[in-house]
Amino acid sequence: MNVSWLALRSREVGIVPKLLGVVAALTGVAPIEWIPGINPFLALGAELVLIPALLAFAWWLVPKPVKKQLELQARARHVPWAFLALVAAIFVAAIAVDTWFDFTYPGQDAGTRLLQPYLEQFE
Repeated sequence: MNVSWLALRSREVGIVPKLLGVVAALTGVAPIEWIPGINPFLALGAELVLIPALLAFAWWLVPKPVKKQLELQARARHVPWAFLALVAAIFVAAIAVDTWFDFTYPGQDAGTRLLQPYLEQFE
């Protein structure tokens, strides 16, 4: 996490890796499973495949000397509380939105539609 913070602040890291990291983070907290008609496996695939692929590609775009420099700096510093608070706020907001959808539209998310036939067997 410290490397991410330092990479976001570094001028030597280009804008494309930064944007890919932001897109990956927002994909991780976006309520994708609530898009009408989306396949549940697509929503799961976004979290298991797309996010790591975006982060790996973003890290691959950072030049090797800059990577080494960021890793050395990250070992010598603590993660700033402001960055931790920002990450926590994004996750709390995502959980709040997902919970709001769960209570407002019960049983309509992609995961519930996928599991419903199996859950009915136990009733």
